[in-house]
Amino acid sequence: MVTHELKGFVRYAGEIIFCGCIIAILAAATVLVSYDPEAYAASFRHKFDRLAQTPDPRLIIVGGSGVAMQIDSGMLEAGTGLHPANMGVFAATGMRFMLASIEDKLRPTDTVLIIPEHEVVQQPPYGSGYYLLQMIHADPLLLKYLATYHSATTVARHAPQWFQDRFDSIYARMIAPRLFGKSPPIDELYNIHNFNAYGDIISEAAGDRHLTQEELLASEGGRIGDSGMDPATAEVLRASIPAFEARGARVVFTLPVMAASIFALEREATEARMAELASVVGTGRIFGSFEDFILQDDLFLDASSHPTAAGRKEYTRRLIPLLKAHLNA
Repeated sequence: MVTHELKGFVRYAGEIIFCGCIIAILAAATVLVSYDPEAYAASFRHKFDRLAQTPDPRLIIVGGSGVAMQIDSGMLEAGTGLHPANMGVFAATGMRFMLASIEDKLRPTDTVLIIPEHEVVQQPPYGSGYYLLQMIHADPLLLKYLATYHSATTVARHAPQWFQDRFDSIYARMIAPRLFGKSPPIDELYNIHNFNAYGDIISEAAGDRHLTQEELLASEGGRIGDSGMDPATAEVLRASIPAFEARGARVVFTLPVMAASIFALEREATEARMAELASVVGTGRIFGSFEDFILQDDLFLDASSHPTAAGRKEYTRRLIPLLKAHLNA
């Protein structure tokens, strides 16, 4: 005979399961409805599609948003004969995802060019949960590259804020226009339409805008400071090289863009970073120096790792002969 206590427990458990299902359905509906195919994060899906379609020999360029903005892949293709695929989107996805997500797509003729932005190598390799959620939202298949305890915990920690922002997005894009006739502003630069066929961000959309020297020195991303490489990130880099080379790919490294005023303050830090990077990946895989990629201060758009359109072309112009010489050595 079923006791009164057991019936109560079953009813209570059923209510919990029902509420959990409702929450899961609402969460899934929020994720589906709030997806914006024109948003900056939507580029994740496009970039992996482009990578698969890029003909051999490919030059796969790895990094964050700084890499997306400092490479002119058309110039690079014309100057090297390689076919670029610029995989840069967010530095905050972390080095582990950046490398794991391309490893199973490598071909024997590939060259992988890794440009380790300062904030990428100074932070743990697991990424920020908020940006990982944006990435998964754009392409759920990328979830398989995040199957670690560290990635799961950072995603869980940032999920409440991310879902709040998704609700705000639904209101701004779907509700407010119908109720008040107000459409959300479109970011003139960070949207899917400003990526070209190679995966570069075409920053001409920002016009003549650039940072003042004061803004440049205060911005994040292009500074080394006193922070060394994160040990776990260094280990991810060290382990990825033989894995990539086992697939027949060649792995090379170079340095990101740096503003002249920042270099003047961080000359010693750049020397320490160069030595640290060489100790992790080997001197024979690195080409160029920080001095090779110093740009004048008015060639930076909205961060010290984001050059303007003119800065992008100048960085690439300097990159081409250094890359060719290294690959032919």
